[in-house]
Amino acid sequence: MPHAVRRGSRLLVGCAVVAVPMLAIALAAWWRVEQLADAYAAVGQAAVVADDVEGLRGDLVLQIAVFGAIAVGALLLAVLIRRPFRWARTATLTFAGVTLLGLVCGLMGGPLGRSAAPSETPFPDLSRAGDAQVGLGEFPLAHSYVLIIGFPGVVLLAGLIAVTIQMTRSGAIDYYRPETRVADPDWSGFVEKRRRAVSGEPE
Repeated sequence: MPHAVRRGSRLLVGCAVVAVPMLAIALAAWWRVEQLADAYAAVGQAAVVADDVEGLRGDLVLQIAVFGAIAVGALLLAVLIRRPFRWARTATLTFAGVTLLGLVCGLMGGPLGRSAAPSETPFPDLSRAGDAQVGLGEFPLAHSYVLIIGFPGVVLLAGLIAVTIQMTRSGAIDYYRPETRVADPDWSGFVEKRRRAVSGEPE
């Protein structure tokens, strides 16, 4: 197996390992938003937080989907690319490209960090959703969510780019290249001469 393929497989395993805690953190933040939505609904103020909940829920669901896809897909592809299946290389390159785009969108968009502008809504961003309110205690994870997700997010970006580079190296391309079905005439001629010599047939 070429070194490029082996490195690509190890990088995919590393991406999966990094994505698992990110997925757990995103799920915890999503659950906090859902708790707030239920708490405000219980006191008859569901309409007041409807926009807040919808915006944060959408951003967190995108992150959960991306982190989950990386955790499962990277681990699966890490095993498959070790076999000389041409489609495995194509699937890996496609996977890396799609998840890179999703990761950038998930990390860059949405009101997940603290908003600088004053707001009259209860929690216009995830940071303020971590404040104690409506009978719910403080949720410190939400206050530093961007920093907690940001660093491993950059590591994931670098890892996926590295995987793409390894899969486009010449060693990896040759490893997945289908074997030619056209016989080598020189080799065929040599084999035929040896067969005739062994069987005693005239050349």
